[in-house]
This record gives sequence, C-alpha cells and structure tokens, in this order.
Amino acid sequence: MGTALLLDTIEHVREPFRAMAEIQRCLRPGGILVMTSVMYFPIHLHPDDYWRFTASGFTSLVQPFDQGDVYMVGLRTLPHTVVAIAYKAPVDPSLREAVTATVAAWKQRGARSWKEVMLALAPPCLLVPAYDLYVAYLARQGRRV
Repeated sequence: MGTALLLDTIEHVREPFRAMAEIQRCLRPGGILVMTSVMYFPIHLHPDDYWRFTASGFTSLVQPFDQGDVYMVGLRTLPHTVVAIAYKAPVDPSLREAVTATVAAWKQRGARSWKEVMLALAPPCLLVPAYDLYVAYLARQGRRV
C-alpha cells in the first residue's frame, strides 16, 4: 500500500508495536504513514481504549520506519493530539517538505480547537462529567461513542 492512515485509532489497538511493524512491512517503497491519536481526552470504548501516547511514545512507535516526524498539537504541556508522519525509503524530499508544511499549517489552525477551548475553560473535574452526559445522551439516541 502507498499510504496508511491511522487517525485516532492506535489508542484502540492492544498491540500497537506489532501493528506498526505490520504497517511498515505492508507499505510499498516510498510509502507513508499518517497517524494521530488523542492524548488528553476521556476514555472512549470502540471496542476498548488502551493507550494515551506522548510524542516520545509515538517516536518509539515509528522507529521501524526509515524516517519519521512527530508533533504535538494543543497546549504545550497538555496537548490534545499527537501526530506522526513516517516514511518507508526511498523518501521523496519534496513530499516530506510538503507534508511538514501541511502539518505546520494545521497545527497553527488547530491551536484553538474545541478540545483546547474546553481545557482552558473547564478543568477535568467539569470536563469529564460533561463528556459522561454526552455519552448518556448518545446512548438514549441508540448511538455509541
């Protein structure tokens, strides 16, 4: 495969290092992995929620790849999202440059996401019960979070 997208899913994988090794194996030469995960967010089961990764954790996860870049988005000391872009050689320098610029632009726009606004306004003792009410509302609607 040419591109693997893991958008807010790796925290639900019981064996993330094994998953990374398999993705790296399946990527064609020149392939790219784009991976995001929540860091500061309530537990959300689908079917389970195992992990919260820091930038160091993501760096460790993408070690099997030939090159990788890891970013945190949100508050400097309490980011809401961790991002990794990893490449299987040969790496196209113009692709890596374009991806790096795109992530930088996204980080600037994403600095005031709804998650970050809520973090600034509501401490966890308020945010978690509010999220629980949201989950209960969805359950009454017959939907799952």
